[in-house]
Amino acid sequence: MRLKRTLLASLGSLLTGTGLALADDVPAPLPAAAAAEVAPAAQPAPPAPPPAPCLPLAGECDRGIRMWGTAEYLAWWMKDAPSPVPLVTAGPTVPNLAPVLGAPGTRVVLGSGGVALDTFSGGRFAIGGWLNRDAAFGAEAVYLFLGDRSVGRSVSSTAAPGSAFLAVPFVNAQTGLESSTRLAAPGEFAGLGRLSVSSGLQNGELNGVWNLSRGPEWTVNLVGGFRYLNLHERWTFETSSPAVVGPADVFTTRDSFAAENDFYGGQLGLRVERQSGRWFVNATTKVALGNMHRQVTASGELVTNDFSGFTVPQVFPGGYFTQPTNLGSPANDRFSVVADVSASVGYQLTRAARVFAGYSFLYASAVARPGDQVDRRINPSQAAAIVGVPAGLVGPAAPVPQLRSSDFWAHGLNVGLDLRY
Repeated sequence: MRLKRTLLASLGSLLTGTGLALADDVPAPLPAAAAAEVAPAAQPAPPAPPPAPCLPLAGECDRGIRMWGTAEYLAWWMKDAPSPVPLVTAGPTVPNLAPVLGAPGTRVVLGSGGVALDTFSGGRFAIGGWLNRDAAFGAEAVYLFLGDRSVGRSVSSTAAPGSAFLAVPFVNAQTGLESSTRLAAPGEFAGLGRLSVSSGLQNGELNGVWNLSRGPEWTVNLVGGFRYLNLHERWTFETSSPAVVGPADVFTTRDSFAAENDFYGGQLGLRVERQSGRWFVNATTKVALGNMHRQVTASGELVTNDFSGFTVPQVFPGGYFTQPTNLGSPANDRFSVVADVSASVGYQLTRAARVFAGYSFLYASAVARPGDQVDRRINPSQAAAIVGVPAGLVGPAAPVPQLRSSDFWAHGLNVGLDLRY
């Protein structure tokens, strides 16, 4: 009995110790604040997907575009250079006479029509930027040029038997009748008549740009500012009539009319663009009103040794259509309208670069073109090329300075690159 109690006591002590040990291994409950501190951190939310790529000028994307610039190659054509005056005629050979307009068998072989100027190469460059955060107002500068181009036409005769009998026709201001002076005569002197015309164009603009509407597909901007345009042209008629017998002969003439047209004015226009994916089309039109300053310079001379015993050549003022009465540089001013329109289609290469191709048309009123300034009324009393060494003007002053007006246009194709940042 005693042994049984001893075993039960030992077993109780063992169980009690084991229970205490197990109780020591269980952590005591923590206060609520401490429990919050050791709670595991919340997992971060997954990152938002990147925005879909957008193109400049598409809705709000355009607000990220601060600057733009374009560079274009131009292949343009101009309105033909006027040359309405008949310059050289050919007709039947009549001793001591020259072919006169209106006489049987006489025809115009140089002059009396426009001169095609063929294709001009040039460029157009623009740079601009938005001046406020909302891309609502900006500024832009534009420069355009067509490189100077010259073309010529000529007619000649060798003075050999049966060759053409050539003359320079004019209206005799003393009589009011058609007349002419010999340029080439078979068996006496050879003759060459050459007409050359040159032309070039420059245009500069400084504009403000106001956004009127901007959406996912359409953008409409108002454009307005200052415009300068320069059209410079030259018309030149040259002749040579050396004798084919006797001493070495020099007989050359030059008549030149150079016209400068400078336009200064204010302009207003509209620029519209439609974008569909990476393709876009746009159109711009502007109209400028202002002043056209025109200046025409007439110059010319006769160089010959016919009056010096075929020795040292002498120089006389005026050729045929330039004489002392119209040599100089008269100028005046006229109200003028300059307008242009262009349309392009293009493709977006990257967010910052696009290419395009299109068509442009430019118009200017009240310009002075040099071929229109030639006065074919000549008083031969002052023309050394017609009567020899002149004694002085007898009768009406002719030719006289002219400042005739005409319209001008240029148009053509353009290809370019547009960069936006």
